[in-house]
Amino acid sequence: HGGGLRKTAERVWATPVHHAHVMGADLAGGIPVGMKLTCGVVSTAGPTGELPPAVDLPILDATGVLTADGALLVMLVHRSAATGPVRLTIDLGDFPAAHDAEVVTLAGESVTDRNTHDDPERIVPRRSTAAVENGKVHLTVPPLSLTRLRLSKANG
Repeated sequence: HGGGLRKTAERVWATPVHHAHVMGADLAGGIPVGMKLTCGVVSTAGPTGELPPAVDLPILDATGVLTADGALLVMLVHRSAATGPVRLTIDLGDFPAAHDAEVVTLAGESVTDRNTHDDPERIVPRRSTAAVENGKVHLTVPPLSLTRLRLSKANG
C-alpha cells in the first residue's frame, strides 16, 4: 500500500501511518524494559466499522526499550477520543536520565483526520521537551495520539 505514502498529480505526501512507522523504527533492536501502566478504561457500545465492541479497553498503551547508546525510549498510544487529554507521570525508577526528555507526538483532531494532497502536513510529528524531575517525567498525552519519549542517560 505504499508504506504510508500517497501520490496525486505528481505530488507525494506522507500519511500518519508513515510517520508512525518512522517514529517506531528507533525501537527496533532495543532491549525491552518492563513497564507497569495504570490508566482508565473505555468501552464501546457497538461495533466500530469491522472492529467488534470493546469492553474495558485501556485508554493508554505503552512500550519501552533501552537502545544501543543507552537511551530509554518510551512509546505511548492514547486510543480514546472520548476521554480527552491524559496527564500522566512516568516514574523512571533507577534509570539515570538527563534533565530533559525529547518528546515527539503524532496526533489528529478526530479519527477521520488525514493528510491530503491539499493539506499534506495536517498530521505530522511535533517535537517538544519534557523536564525530568526527581526521576519522573510529567506529560500530557493528547487523545488519538502516538507519543515517543527519548530519555538520554545523564553524563557522569
